[in-house]
Amino acid sequence: MIRIVITYCIALVLLFAICYGIHSFLIEKNQVILHFKLVEIYEFNVGFSVLVCTNFVAFSFVDKFKKKLSYIYLAAILIKLVLFKLAFYDTLFLKETLTVSEKLSLLIPTLIFLSTDAFFVAKLLNKKQ
Repeated sequence: MIRIVITYCIALVLLFAICYGIHSFLIEKNQVILHFKLVEIYEFNVGFSVLVCTNFVAFSFVDKFKKKLSYIYLAAILIKLVLFKLAFYDTLFLKETLTVSEKLSLLIPTLIFLSTDAFFVAKLLNKKQ
């Protein structure tokens, strides 16, 4: 159990380092000005992904939750969206309009880590059947 969590956390940290490095390099290269800190977006997504990972591994060993993991994942996505909105309310809703590069800079990390979470959960669900 711990080996699975450590492996996934290492993969997430590497994914964070690679994606954030590439993303920030492209932002600087194209001289795009963001009205928020890109690292905070990535940190939120990594933190929530680690939380999802550890909880799903723990839930997969509890007989009561084994068959409900997919529903728990859907609830986790909803919670992530709500927490993201609360954490970045000023960035998302107080500014009149976001530029295309700002929208993409919010969307790209979210999609990367949601797809990574979905891959992990699918792998965990297939392993447990």
